[in-house]
Amino acid sequence: MIASRLLQIASDFVNDYDKMKVDGLLREAANLCSNRSANNIHFANQSNQIRAQADKIIASTRFRSYPKCYLDFLDTTPISASLPSRVARFVKSGITGNPTTTISSNEFNEIANVARAAVAEMRNLVNTLERMNVERLAIPENSLSVEFFLPRTGFDNSVFEYLGLNERVDSIMIALSEFVDNDNHKPELIFTSTTDPIIGFGVSVGAAYGVMRLISGLLDIAKKSIDLFSSIRMLRENSVANTAKDMQDVAEALTKKDIEKLVDDIFRSLKSELSDGRKNELRNTVTIHAEALLIVIADGATISLSPESLTRLDSLKPDLTIADAPTLAQLQLESGSKTRELELAVQTKGGHGLLRIGQKEPEKN
Repeated sequence: MIASRLLQIASDFVNDYDKMKVDGLLREAANLCSNRSANNIHFANQSNQIRAQADKIIASTRFRSYPKCYLDFLDTTPISASLPSRVARFVKSGITGNPTTTISSNEFNEIANVARAAVAEMRNLVNTLERMNVERLAIPENSLSVEFFLPRTGFDNSVFEYLGLNERVDSIMIALSEFVDNDNHKPELIFTSTTDPIIGFGVSVGAAYGVMRLISGLLDIAKKSIDLFSSIRMLRENSVANTAKDMQDVAEALTKKDIEKLVDDIFRSLKSELSDGRKNELRNTVTIHAEALLIVIADGATISLSPESLTRLDSLKPDLTIADAPTLAQLQLESGSKTRELELAVQTKGGHGLLRIGQKEPEKN
């Protein structure tokens, strides 16, 4: 992971603790537990206030909307246990409202010491990176950064496959940008990382909205398709080839229809000054590339707003034709939860590579 992204993660961690007073929550919980009294009503009232404060932290922490790939990274580090939402959940589970079942103050103090050490480490990391003149990732004004994360299992380390998938994502970004911005705001390269490849595209808020609507819908379609293609695989394994072929044709037709409807809904929700003919051309472009993108999404690829973009969601709003459309913040949260649901479905069905049934093997370099 590049230093600029580590700086953003560490800064968000420290800012969450400072802004939401996570350390204060732990102190209040420990104080309540060390001063238990026979007054159960007072204890219950204090407990409710602490639990309500914990709920606010869980709902408002920046990491709640973080892209899954960075949360997965944090899960490999000791810092993970001290993420604000996890500390707040520990407080909620420990403060029951009943003096006899609430955990001890020593347990809260132990968690508090671990959390304080984590904050100190992250604060030192921010200071060190800033002293080394590590720059934060720069996103153009009035733009958002949309990141495409592609695990190596999605392209088997094939340069040909990797470049082809990036070209498809790039084509989607360009098409949506032209549709929304009349070609006045072309995507810009913001960020690249190579261990598990990530590419960040700087796009307008309208184009970002279209991309996030697309990924949210494709996650729904992928989850449904996993069930269909799991049944097809079972038929093939039981030597019912003809039935499997017929079912595959139906499944592919349904998937194609779902993607066409999704893209059509997205384009109808976005305002554009282009001619109807050009709108249709761009719609077809996104549909074609979305069909290919669906396969790697089922294999773990994700598209999400970058951590740096999350601070701009309150000030940048897309110009939409639908009043009750989901917000960008809602789409980011939805995509995170849908990604985890899809991952579980793939694990349950043994579904890695499942949507590649019937495809030609990708060329190898």
